[in-house]
Amino acid sequence: MTIQSGCEVQQSHQRKQMTVTDLYQLISPASFLAMAIVLLFLARSRPEMRSALWFSGTYALAACGFSLTFIQGYFSDGVFVTIATSIYFGATILLSIGLVKRAAARLPRFYFGAIIIGGGALLSYYQLINPQLEPAQISTGVISAGLVLSACFVAARQSLTRRSKIVILLHALFGLSFLTPSIIMLSFGGLANVLATPQLLTLFRFDRLISDALALSCGAVVTIAYVIDLLNLTRHDANTDPLTGLLNRRAFGDAAAELNETIKTDTGSLFMIMADLDHFKQVNDEYGHLAGDALITKTAHILRANSLPSSVIARLGGEEFIIAFKAESLANAVAHANRLRKAVQAIKLDTKAGAKSFTISLGITQHMLPETLLETRDRADQALYLAKAQGRNQVATHEDLAIFELRRHLEANKPFSTSIRDRAKASRKVLR
Repeated sequence: MTIQSGCEVQQSHQRKQMTVTDLYQLISPASFLAMAIVLLFLARSRPEMRSALWFSGTYALAACGFSLTFIQGYFSDGVFVTIATSIYFGATILLSIGLVKRAAARLPRFYFGAIIIGGGALLSYYQLINPQLEPAQISTGVISAGLVLSACFVAARQSLTRRSKIVILLHALFGLSFLTPSIIMLSFGGLANVLATPQLLTLFRFDRLISDALALSCGAVVTIAYVIDLLNLTRHDANTDPLTGLLNRRAFGDAAAELNETIKTDTGSLFMIMADLDHFKQVNDEYGHLAGDALITKTAHILRANSLPSSVIARLGGEEFIIAFKAESLANAVAHANRLRKAVQAIKLDTKAGAKSFTISLGITQHMLPETLLETRDRADQALYLAKAQGRNQVATHEDLAIFELRRHLEANKPFSTSIRDRAKASRKVLR
């Protein structure tokens, strides 16, 4: 009775082990296949995500490789090893290219080509011409490690984000794991001795388990990294003007508010500039909308290139821009605005009538508590209208605006808000 119970316990334990093994054999290919599908979808979603195609191919081949255990009985050992080696070697090639492409690095084609061709020839020799399992496995491990580690080295030389660095680090560890079976075989008398010694066989299987876990971890991290990349690109699109690459109206409000909070704990004050290209409608009418877009793009580049470190720049729409920045005084802010004005005036736009230069008008004001940033922007907009009304290609400040309002009030008993500004809006096409 005791012996029978012991046998039953042993058989039950074996059934549990088989269940765990079967579960692992199902989870691995299913996981790789799922990651391949997700990465394929991501790669097709945007041009910036095209490098995900290489990883998608890698994990599709990995899923095929892990699935081979279900059809192993239909092939001889030699054919099975040849198929498995070919699949994993192909996956390693795709993985290496993917690592380089993701880092936007230049692929050293001659170097990788030499490894792939030489490695393929060596593996073909040991698999087809002179079949030898141990040399074939050692060659596969060394060549695969060389490919992956070389790709990690090339990618690591680029400027990478933190998540890309994690991707490279994990794959470097994965590349090193290709060498451990060769080290075990060479250190303990070859593959036959390893397979014949229970302790060494356990070590060998544990090493393969670690390698498989690293492969799954690499796949999960890569997939998550691409999902985060897609979210960041989507967020960037939502906050960016597509023509100029500057912030759009919505994103400017958040960025300006953040800058204002920073200035509260620092010296200086927040200033805001509203800028508008002069006679822009004439550019579209005389030279075409492509010339107008080119002028807007060049103006955005000039504003960005000549901005202060603290500047937040956005395109509000059309030919209108807004800038928030920190300055010590109004005089310093006006000097900066005039530098921007002169830089824009120096633009030479090639048109069908030859090279043309254009001007810009700017209104500038200081953020004054307890007003909101929207009220500050409105006053900068009023100063811009004043700059337009006084002849364009100049900078008008809130002080100029106050003086003008006072003069208008004394002369006509009408505030600026109901005179020049409304008249400017009514004749917007003439002023702009």
